[in-house]
Amino acid sequence: MRMQTQLCVLGVLLHACGPSPSPSDGSTDAMVDANDAAEPPALAALTAARAAYQRGETRIDLDGDGRAEWVLEGRVGNGRPTRETIDSSNAGSPDMVWDRTGAVHSFRLDRNRDGRPEFVIESRVSTSNPALYTHVVSEDTDADNTVDLRRTFTPDPAQPTVAVQYELDDGSNRWMAGGWTTMVPNRQRRVTAQVPTTGAGACTPAQAAQIQSALDAALSKGTDCLNRMDSSLALQFARKFAASDVRIDCAETDPSSCGWARLDEVGSGWFGSGDDDVHVSLGPASFAAPCPALEQTLFHELMHFVLGAHSFGDGSSDTGDRIWGCEAACFLPSPTSLHCAQCLGALNGTPRCGSSFSMRSCAGMNVSTVCKSTGTLYPSAAACAAACAGSCAQRGPCGPRRA
Repeated sequence: MRMQTQLCVLGVLLHACGPSPSPSDGSTDAMVDANDAAEPPALAALTAARAAYQRGETRIDLDGDGRAEWVLEGRVGNGRPTRETIDSSNAGSPDMVWDRTGAVHSFRLDRNRDGRPEFVIESRVSTSNPALYTHVVSEDTDADNTVDLRRTFTPDPAQPTVAVQYELDDGSNRWMAGGWTTMVPNRQRRVTAQVPTTGAGACTPAQAAQIQSALDAALSKGTDCLNRMDSSLALQFARKFAASDVRIDCAETDPSSCGWARLDEVGSGWFGSGDDDVHVSLGPASFAAPCPALEQTLFHELMHFVLGAHSFGDGSSDTGDRIWGCEAACFLPSPTSLHCAQCLGALNGTPRCGSSFSMRSCAGMNVSTVCKSTGTLYPSAAACAAACAGSCAQRGPCGPRRA
């Protein structure tokens, strides 16, 4: 059986992976028939993990290898756990920990288990509005096992933009004084060229069938691809979608948008109140060129619920943006070592990319570079040096290690 994903047309909204609404609400269900055809191993493992999660199990095999990598503590029945861990390499200790036991909910990824996590999310109730959550995201962007970029934001679903405070280290593992604040769209979009639009943007039954097929492909291909690069990231991806329902609607009306995920929902998907549902909106251009294949768009948006927001703008001009890197590594016809390393937040040539990606040299590559004093992202180190009064930091797989 395929993953138990229901497609329900509710007026102009289509919801995927959610429970059927009560018929008393006047809605009409348009169910997509499941089939018994053999499904890819990654999708079969994710389907089994999802079923185990819904049964309330506390030790779950995420990748079908017979080992329960995912441990859930503090579950009552099939409710939400208070603590989760994943041991991705059978090392005997977890490299990923989600902790909701205190006032600050956190996620820590410590790949080499040295006590210095490379990626940290901390979320707490906002001091200014108890209905909102403030998120602090710290990450290692130059592959030296020390976090060097910190972003703090409190997304409000009622607001179209979010104020994000950025801080960078000073080159010696200390946070620079000051930093800067940038307003970013609440919608984390994957945008392409202008496309004419008609109608209200509702999903038709034919689109519903396309979405189901594309969602299966995004989950299956995505898991397989991520596992070729990094089993930890693949398990993190599988954990999110084993525990979450995915709701996909066709309500977007912007003709330049191929799809979007909301930053406030990405944040609540980490640790906010309420459920862990994933919500993606598609636009009128999502089902045809110049937008990419629908499975590629869905994978991009789903990765927001694993890796969070783009670091700079929409990420498309940032050689250090991991979501764009993962999309390229998993869906381009001939991805290279640069795409793989960008996805992993690693330097080009990392052995984690193995032989699955053709090696491409950094020679002659323009590397996006951020001015540490203003937060402006420039297309190259030379452009940053010419315009920035302070120091510059290169981004992505061709950026130098810090001394």
